[in-house]
Amino acid sequence: ALTTWTSAEVTGTKPAPRYQHCAWVVDGREMWISHGSLNGRRLQGTPRVLDLRTLSWSSREAREEGGGTLAAVSVAAAVVAPNQAAYVFGGAERTSVVDVCDGSSTGAPELDPTRAVMRARCLDLTEDPGPSQGNAVAEPMDWIDATAESSGPGPCPRAHHTATLVGGDVYVFGGIRTHGDGGA
Repeated sequence: ALTTWTSAEVTGTKPAPRYQHCAWVVDGREMWISHGSLNGRRLQGTPRVLDLRTLSWSSREAREEGGGTLAAVSVAAAVVAPNQAAYVFGGAERTSVVDVCDGSSTGAPELDPTRAVMRARCLDLTEDPGPSQGNAVAEPMDWIDATAESSGPGPCPRAHHTATLVGGDVYVFGGIRTHGDGGA
């Protein structure tokens, strides 16, 4: 059978073009995207949502747990769990580099070489306030660091991998290390 491609007419403010991003579908009604890269620059985790019934884009307000600035992550993997939470696993993340000689920060985007375990972030989709309406800004959703909730040793920090939900377990496969061996 041949595949026929068509261009969909969408409304709303389209997200910036990106690659190496995360995407997931919620209840067959919404496609969410977050993070990724644009022209070699990692993008923050502000979720963009496409309503698949109306083909209308909207965005959601988000922040890191505790109100911090959103992390810029690319080449991560994402799944939606039965508890209606999106999980983003691993990826290459921007951090500030600290000079080991004098402690000054260069502010340069680099990988965090101190992480021993792949980071897992969680966004509780049941707390989705929906898109902002007019001048009223919706309460931000929090990207929660779910790494601390895991037990036992986890996989090393990695990028370009897959994550697949099977029953209640997530299987991470492949990818490259993001520290220690010159990877990502």
